[in-house]
Amino acid sequence: MLVPAPWLLRGSAIVFFVPVPGKRFAHSLLMLVRYREAPVGPYDELLWCRQRRFGGRKAWHVDPIVVTSEASVVSGRANWGIPKFRANMAIADRGASSSATVWDPDSNRVFADIVTTTGERGLPLRRGLVPERFVTLVQERDGQRYWFSPRAGATIKRVRVDRLSLDAPFPRLNHTQVRFAVALSDFEMNFPVATVEPL
Repeated sequence: MLVPAPWLLRGSAIVFFVPVPGKRFAHSLLMLVRYREAPVGPYDELLWCRQRRFGGRKAWHVDPIVVTSEASVVSGRANWGIPKFRANMAIADRGASSSATVWDPDSNRVFADIVTTTGERGLPLRRGLVPERFVTLVQERDGQRYWFSPRAGATIKRVRVDRLSLDAPFPRLNHTQVRFAVALSDFEMNFPVATVEPL
């Protein structure tokens, strides 16, 4: 089922900042997201986001990304060129502790195992506080380039990474390679209509 943009989403997320080798201040992002409200219904998501240059301009680029909703797969590809695939996820919250296991629905191969502990104190992040150029994403699919800048407000909390094991289709990663992590609690995010141009 295709649900056109724009989307308003509410939920929570954990963002892991992974240093880029050879670049002192650059990071790639691993994000574990739980959408409790979405136009396609609630679903969970795991994604890898890194910075690339497109036509001389630097922007974020998502690949790979897996979700628990087939409608999110169809809509994400059509609306924003995001290369979503379906996966199974088991996420459990026990107080401040959270665990997530992600596996392939066909082979049952587990490729993500994550355990975190979220701190109690938080800071508000107001929508629009981060300049648009720092949140712009670019995706390329079927001969087209999609530009869009999601905007969100949330409460930010520090996260301790107790365990992290990541494997293909994601980069191989363990908890020692994460510089730091934060939780985005009770976020509200707008995913706009993308600007689409031919490649």
